[in-house]
Amino acid sequence: LGAASTQVHPYILSEPTALATLDALRAGRRLLRRELPVDLEAKAGVQLLGGSQGGHAVLNTALYGPYYAPEEEIIAVAASVPPSDVRGQGIQMVSRWRKGSSNFAAVAAAAAEWYDLDLSLALAPPHDTQVPLLMESQCTPRDLVPDATSVEGLYTESFRSLAASGFTGDDRWSCALRENSLPTQSVAPLAFPPTLIVLSEADDLVDTPTERDAFDTLCGLGYRLQYLECAGAGHTDAALGSFGEQLDFLEARAAGDPWPEADQCQRTAPVTCSGTEP
Repeated sequence: LGAASTQVHPYILSEPTALATLDALRAGRRLLRRELPVDLEAKAGVQLLGGSQGGHAVLNTALYGPYYAPEEEIIAVAASVPPSDVRGQGIQMVSRWRKGSSNFAAVAAAAAEWYDLDLSLALAPPHDTQVPLLMESQCTPRDLVPDATSVEGLYTESFRSLAASGFTGDDRWSCALRENSLPTQSVAPLAFPPTLIVLSEADDLVDTPTERDAFDTLCGLGYRLQYLECAGAGHTDAALGSFGEQLDFLEARAAGDPWPEADQCQRTAPVTCSGTEP
């Protein structure tokens, strides 16, 4: 509805994605109120579910929700294979060539537009000009860098140096990556809704060890998390193969069922998820 956006999709960016999600929620309520004979004023709480980029999106929507849409009560979140620690993922993707290295070029291009950063400091030519142009028409990250085969050819030497140092400096690029990472962002959480985190043991896109560490860090910060890791599953298989467990978690929280303390903030060994069984 309405005119086309004048910005590229905010790929794995916390603030614009969260605000757009909450705006969509508000718009959806207005649309339903207009089209259906239902009383949406007596509404139930909101549950958020997302996988991969969507996992990052729902985690940050829960963070920004109490600030931007305080009228909405977020009662539960299910995030599968999320790149919740964008800074940590960047260290991995910029340091050596991986499947996710091309995806991270899209993160950099989106961040450059949102934060008004110099993309030529992150992406080597011709990618610094090519990626933003292709993002106007392409939706698959690997299509944005069709000729890239190494981090040396995709990322500048200075950006690779920032990755080697852990993006911990006071430069604007490191700041941007930290602000889009749930463990290191500066927005103070106002609520900690029950959240299920699903990871995949054999993820070839999101670095699972990085996300395991993020889980532990977030628990230490007060987040109320439950852990599930799908044994032997790849990125998409874990997101889809755990769908039953995700719905069970959300339904239990919506019903007010007890949430055992033994399930909270305990990083458990990988198990066979229901939808990944042979």
